[in-house]
Amino acid sequence: MKMKWGSVAVAVLCLVVVSLISYQVGASRGKLVQTIPKDQYVAVFMTGGELFYGKIDGLGTPFPVLSNVFYLQSHQDPDTKQISNTLVRRGGEGHRPDRTYVNASQIIFIEPVGKGSRVDDLISQGAH
Repeated sequence: MKMKWGSVAVAVLCLVVVSLISYQVGASRGKLVQTIPKDQYVAVFMTGGELFYGKIDGLGTPFPVLSNVFYLQSHQDPDTKQISNTLVRRGGEGHRPDRTYVNASQIIFIEPVGKGSRVDDLISQGAH
């Protein structure tokens, strides 16, 4: 089957546009990496409902790494049924992890932990 030059031109143009879009997505990931200092604590919200606090490295890779990781642990008072949350430092588990690799495709969003915030204060105190 013969292709017309117009069809070839459209196909080439589509490839160029897709390539440019891919380049821009990659470039914007690089900018995100540059905007989060390595010593900055961030909140990482995951699709499964997990929320981790830590220092993140490797954004733009399939498995960014969190270090100095904290997470919320919920407790329900058996009498009042009220739920309270405690910030817990990872590492006390049986396997004593010193870092957590997260699947980038499971990250919903990332936010910096504000200086002087309640979470920042608890992290500074070492949490539980």
